[in-house]
Amino acid sequence: MIDTVALIRSARTALGLTQQQLGEQLGYTGRTAELMIQSIESGRRKVPRDKIKALADLLRLDPMRLL
Repeated sequence: MIDTVALIRSARTALGLTQQQLGEQLGYTGRTAELMIQSIESGRRKVPRDKIKALADLLRLDPMRLL
């Protein structure tokens, strides 16, 4: 089974989004947008609870897969 970190990274790249673009679409701005996605994809940070639904929608994933 694919882990959440790899799932997010592979879904993002399959959609042709950069970390910066995904972060901005989640509502982050500037350098924070890229840093948030970097930290999520590296496993240093979990997806914030208030962003799970939005992230799942953007990546076309079932939100339950991100929990």
